Amino acid sequence: MTTKKRGNELKSEHPTAGILIIGNEILSGKVQDSNSSYLCRELRFLGVEVKRIATVPDELEVIGNYLREFSEAFTWVFTTGGVGPTHDDVTIAAVAQGFDVETEESEDMLELISGYFGERMNAAHHRMALIPKGAELLKLPSMRSLQLRFHNIFIFPGVPELVRNRFHVLKEHFRSGEIFLRQIFLNSDEGQIASILDETT
Repeated sequence: MTTKKRGNELKSEHPTAGILIIGNEILSGKVQDSNSSYLCRELRFLGVEVKRIATVPDELEVIGNYLREFSEAFTWVFTTGGVGPTHDDVTIAAVAQGFDVETEESEDMLELISGYFGERMNAAHHRMALIPKGAELLKLPSMRSLQLRFHNIFIFPGVPELVRNRFHVLKEHFRSGEIFLRQIFLNSDEGQIASILDETT
């Protein structure tokens, strides 16, 4: 996959990431977010440092502003949520608005969606074929779905299982060197070792 650089981050030897969790259902407490913790763990083992996580409502301007900021600041940006057929699924439109581009119908996406829904396909499903102009649709080996990417932003659905499946296929693209970890187990509380930790940092 080719990468369009944003800012100077992609030239850095130490890649960074921002994660944007999108959905009113997360902020209301109706649904518990597990995607951010999963992505943090996976990215850490790949050598990518997650610098920021934000949870935002289904609002065009808010999402667009965060994405523009994150895209400039970090090597990679990952979003989850807001890509379905309902009225509050506004992530695609927010990407387009945030980067001042139009949306356009993707023939590949339309073919995929119509193949899945068949005769059940309606206007709401049809809207899911819209993507921001300039976006890429990446084919995922062993999966029927396509992965949407806009510059350094990877746009995932909100369903945790789908996030995990897609990221597992893509993850080697983000690997940056080897990660070495050493653990020390102590039978003491933080207060007892605080001064020692201060000396080592």
